[in-house]
Amino acid sequence: MDMNRRRFVSLLGLAGAGAALAGCVPGATQSAPSAASIQAASPADAKGEVTYWNHFTGEDERRGFGAVTSGYAKNYPQVTLKSESIPNSDFMTKFTTAVQSRSVPNSVMVHANRVQDMVAMQGLVDLTDPLSAWSGKSDIADKILAPFKRQDRVYAVPSAMFVDWYYYRADWLQEAGLSAPPATWAEFRQLAKTMTDPARGRHGFALRGGAGGGEHIIKMIRAFNGPLVDADGKPALKKEAVATALEEYSAPYLVDKSAALSAPSDGYTQVFQSFLNGNTGMLMHHTGSLKSVTAALKSGVQVMTAPMPKAEFETGWIQPLGNGLMTLDGAATSLSWLEYWGSAAPQLDMFNATGYFPASTSGQSSPTITSDPLFAAALKQIERGTTPEYFTGMQAWQDNSVLVQFQALLVGKASVSQAADSIVADFNTNF
Repeated sequence: MDMNRRRFVSLLGLAGAGAALAGCVPGATQSAPSAASIQAASPADAKGEVTYWNHFTGEDERRGFGAVTSGYAKNYPQVTLKSESIPNSDFMTKFTTAVQSRSVPNSVMVHANRVQDMVAMQGLVDLTDPLSAWSGKSDIADKILAPFKRQDRVYAVPSAMFVDWYYYRADWLQEAGLSAPPATWAEFRQLAKTMTDPARGRHGFALRGGAGGGEHIIKMIRAFNGPLVDADGKPALKKEAVATALEEYSAPYLVDKSAALSAPSDGYTQVFQSFLNGNTGMLMHHTGSLKSVTAALKSGVQVMTAPMPKAEFETGWIQPLGNGLMTLDGAATSLSWLEYWGSAAPQLDMFNATGYFPASTSGQSSPTITSDPLFAAALKQIERGTTPEYFTGMQAWQDNSVLVQFQALLVGKASVSQAADSIVADFNTNF
């Protein structure tokens, strides 16, 4: 599934929601409802109905989610879980409307990049205390939990995560006489050039310069700039680093000619079609696309995975997905649902159907994962990778500035310096 579909359709959300809610929802984050005195109900005590909103619409997602809910039903037989799947593009609009009208479900799916806005409108319950009392908390690494925190308060229980990696054609690598995939961006560029053979309809790199490509550009900017926000929460974007990142990331198309001619307009569908059809040799994405890739290409023979190529800093991200509460009504039973999915077994059920990686440490250590060479790249990325610094205005900057300026660079309507100037100026304005 296209990661761009998972992203908050920006602050159409935030700007509009903030104005709409200003008169009817208190604005201070610290006043959010708190489940301080509540503990999750045991399987024997949990009863009643739990409503849950999610944005699982894909076939694999629905199958994996079905396995998760079946497991919960077996363990909590007196609870009826009533779930509603909402298209991702509509999710935050419906969430905002529900908060405004005070007609909310018990529980809700929470992507880490939405926490800032969900908490700002007081749409999530503070779960800090019940989570601290939960024995399963020790199975969640601090950096996986961190994106769900605001002002040291926790608002969601991690249930899965998207781990960045890249796919490469193992057979093409062998043809090139290499035994190991690139570990650095410089090596990645070189192999992309080596793999490129226009006479055979081949290009080395499936560069996503079209819809949804902004996030990839931000990752490259961070790989040369370092954190976009400093330890004090202040903007830390440097023009020189942005210019270097733009120059390097555009080079496969503008200089090396190792990216397809259609790269400036290629979105999710196009880059995956080119890779799966044998027209490109390397593709950057995340673990959530594994099932579709290995259904088309033979694992270990035609396709393999590798950690994202490193530049001056890490290139890849770890982006968790979790679940939170929207109301204290029935909170003890609703917490049982969050804690259940926060444990390894249901996370592995979801992983087996989708490739969505377990958020729990014990889930990641399962033989299902550790015995398969494909997942070595994800485990390495988890070990060394980072979670993004999500900030208000990030989505708008990503879609309306970063991607637009990069496309202008690719088609010759902006220089590297002009694009970098605009991206940094817009970052400081949006921030």
